[in-house]
Amino acid sequence: MLRNSRPTRREILTSSADTVEKIIEHAQDFGLLTGKCGALLCLYMIDEAVGVEDFDTKFSSYIDDLLSEYPSWSSDPAYCTGLPGIAAFFQYLLAEDEELCHSFNFSTDELLSEYLKSEQASIPCEFLYGLAGISNYAINRPDCASSHRLRELCFESLIARSNSDSATGQVYWHESLRMNKGEREAINLGFAHGMPAIMRSIALLGSQLGREEEASKVLNGAFSLMSECLNLSDNSKSALPNRVGGSFQTRLAWCYGDYSAMHALNFTSLDLGIEQHKLISSTLKERVLSQLPRSQPPAVDLSICHGVSGQLLMTTLMEDDTQNGTIRAAIDFYEQ
Repeated sequence: MLRNSRPTRREILTSSADTVEKIIEHAQDFGLLTGKCGALLCLYMIDEAVGVEDFDTKFSSYIDDLLSEYPSWSSDPAYCTGLPGIAAFFQYLLAEDEELCHSFNFSTDELLSEYLKSEQASIPCEFLYGLAGISNYAINRPDCASSHRLRELCFESLIARSNSDSATGQVYWHESLRMNKGEREAINLGFAHGMPAIMRSIALLGSQLGREEEASKVLNGAFSLMSECLNLSDNSKSALPNRVGGSFQTRLAWCYGDYSAMHALNFTSLDLGIEQHKLISSTLKERVLSQLPRSQPPAVDLSICHGVSGQLLMTTLMEDDTQNGTIRAAIDFYEQ
């Protein structure tokens, strides 16, 4: 009689390593979120957790292959597919060597700074393919002259690209034409392509650069628009639509929906001390937690962007600044 038992964590990770290696070998692009670099990061973390056979030799060869293609991805400024995300991956690998970490990405800082100075008007403001993604790389760089200048350029570019309604004082950023298929006035309220990631970037950069007053002014205007879009009366729907004037039927996901706004407002309240943002962030937390699964399996989608892994990531981040037992229960459920 066969024993019906769940595989152990070690068995799952060991089995996954073979699949990840196949992805690395056959990936069509190099991106951190879309291709070879993301799979390399996964393999590295599997080795850290349980070990991978002949890891050092394999990983060194994979890195050599990645670096040999530097000309093809170094000209791509998207965090999702190009230079900022791949540079962030190398920074993660080098984190234990502070001196090397400071110097290794100097050329990346310079390349991205030059790109921002020449292409500021055309680059999208979003996280996956634009300014907020470059900002995420800059925010996590060690302090040095080149990273400081890149942070300044990111901050000033995001402020300059904002739009303001003179009658209401509301501030917003238009969704990139690549995503909204020509709807020039679309205002996206999701993290991947819209305002929450931009707001998070401005909050963190403003705090790092000592420009909290400028950041708070813009973020209060953005918060005014976002709060006007909130629907907190109907728990059967998401509190925020996918876009201003759009559908409230958005699922819980890292990339869009209520998690996005909660995550952004958590940073604006923590880094800039804006109490009103903290209140709405807390309200969204409780709302999100009430909708997390407890006994039924979640959706089959396991991805970070749209699925369970992203929900677990966001829920784990919430644990850092609250003792709410419901959060712990949700994390325990997902980990099962």
